[in-house]
Amino acid sequence: MASLNSQKRIHAAAIRLFNETGSQKLTISDLAEEAGVARGTVYAYLDRSPNLFEQTAERLAHDLHRRIAKGATTFEDPADKVALGIFHFIYQAQANPDWGRFLCHFGFTAHQLTQVWQAQPMHDVTLGVKRGRFDLEISQVRSAVTLLASAVIGAIQIILAGYKGWREAYIEVTELVLKSFGLSAAEARTIARERANATSVNS
Repeated sequence: MASLNSQKRIHAAAIRLFNETGSQKLTISDLAEEAGVARGTVYAYLDRSPNLFEQTAERLAHDLHRRIAKGATTFEDPADKVALGIFHFIYQAQANPDWGRFLCHFGFTAHQLTQVWQAQPMHDVTLGVKRGRFDLEISQVRSAVTLLASAVIGAIQIILAGYKGWREAYIEVTELVLKSFGLSAAEARTIARERANATSVNS
């Protein structure tokens, strides 16, 4: 088993290389060189799974799911839960651009990452429909989550391209998503701004 520090270096290097190549395949030699570790250390890192891409995507998805699920317990209102979930995606992407690029590249194709959209976001949107908070039919929940995911990926791309700062992009995309779910423009804007300005969010 590779040391924790080596694991972090290999994981970060893998994300960078996957972004650069746009491929789900890497050589052990390239990864070892990028991470600044020996080939044997990479093999030790892969002791649980021989598929480097799957392991990288799974680790990223697990971390993101943990953040979103933990934050969701803070609020009762499904609209707040959705807004906080969007916050975690966008905040993490601006804090770690390589992470954001990986999500943009593979967020709709890697099984491990597509499951993130189907977990807490699906739960929160479904809850909002059942409580009458969102003006949607239950049959529309999957499409609503797809819309949310697409909007988040688009916002991350805007941020990484330097067109907008993360707060501005977050507020705009959250307001648009909540409006599409049936909230008034004023309430959607208020929730988005409150989440963007909150200092108590454990990001």
